[in-house]
Amino acid sequence: MALTIFVLLLTASCSSKYTVSTNLDKENFTNYFAASQVTVYENNQTLPSPNQYIGLVEGLDCQLKAHHASPTELIAKQAARRKAFEINANGVVFTSCSLIEHEQLQRVTGKQCLSTLVCYGKAYRIGEKEVEKAKNE
Repeated sequence: MALTIFVLLLTASCSSKYTVSTNLDKENFTNYFAASQVTVYENNQTLPSPNQYIGLVEGLDCQLKAHHASPTELIAKQAARRKAFEINANGVVFTSCSLIEHEQLQRVTGKQCLSTLVCYGKAYRIGEKEVEKAKNE
């Protein structure tokens, strides 16, 4: 019994003196999971109706150093899906992915990449509520 009281008092006294700080916040979670809110469709014929074209999006994956992994479509497409989410799209149709030559890289990315893969897509709002909301904006 005395041990239990001692532990409770120790815990209570410690909690008032120390604070916990983390890098967790709502924006980090929203940004991290944004791509999962955007569905990828094979082509325009597979888009559900109603839908509304929002705009073009692109995403890239940059290989900064020779010992880093080569750029992949998966990462480039995830970046494009995040951008689609930022413009309130919930669907995307990818049109192409291209590997950019070393000489062009700094102009496009602003980085000193060894190689960059860029994926392009068309962003859409899909569903009655989403399309109606877009018309009212």
